[in-house]
Amino acid sequence: MKWAKITLSFAAVLCTGTLLVNGLTGSTDGSEGASEDFSGAFEESEGNRIDASADVNDTDDTRTEDAGRMEDTKAAETSGNPGSTGGKRDAAGVMNEYRGFLGMEDIPWNGGERLNTAGLKFMTEDLNGDQIPELLVKSPVDIYGTIGVYSCKKSGMFYVCYGENLGWYYPGTGVFVILSEVSQNGNPIKEHEVYYYMEDISERTEPVKSWSLNTGVHTRYFDGREEQYVWCGVYDEAREEEYAEATQTYISQAEFEDKLAQLTKNVPKTEIGDNWIENTKENRDEYLR
Repeated sequence: MKWAKITLSFAAVLCTGTLLVNGLTGSTDGSEGASEDFSGAFEESEGNRIDASADVNDTDDTRTEDAGRMEDTKAAETSGNPGSTGGKRDAAGVMNEYRGFLGMEDIPWNGGERLNTAGLKFMTEDLNGDQIPELLVKSPVDIYGTIGVYSCKKSGMFYVCYGENLGWYYPGTGVFVILSEVSQNGNPIKEHEVYYYMEDISERTEPVKSWSLNTGVHTRYFDGREEQYVWCGVYDEAREEEYAEATQTYISQAEFEDKLAQLTKNVPKTEIGDNWIENTKENRDEYLR
């Protein structure tokens, strides 16, 4: 099959919090100033720091399709690489990185923001079947999404995507779904089922362009309009490899399901659990090991 490269124009504005960026600690651009301090691996973003532990009052905020655009978070490469064992990632090392990540005062978030970790919740799930769990983070503050998905590659952590709610995954295929809602003046307009395809990235050292993992979107409208299906395909620009047929156009439900079946090999979907854990040191030590 001939694979084709896609462009970003449409996928970049499909829903809030679905763009992906370079690895947080896996920059390979020769950046200077690498730090042995884990928190030093993240440069302050231009966005405001958000206190997730504070009480939050609901406000009528207006969102648009491109409200979820994110600026790339610049990061220096960590010198210690605590998640590596003999040059190969392992689950125990990755869990150690997750503990350190959630133990920071604040963490990078969508839209260039940073969230105070005191009010966060977390859980883990192996979404892409590489035997290394992804880290899912839940924020009480809705900043371009309340759910964040992070993962690890050989040179460090990166964030995968953001959304409003957990969806499902297809075990062993690398395909998973995160839900993202678009609202205006506090009223929901539509909900996106955003499909991602993430291969086994455990041995990756180069940055992962997260937008390249966005492979399709199923949109449900709350006002009864006809549902829409878009196939974005998947193209990994960092490695110049293409994984799925890239058409980035509106297609029929039947076409969408056929393309999805090719990726998932008709593996039944499994709902992502909803077993959130309070982000305390005791819980990190107990569950992230």
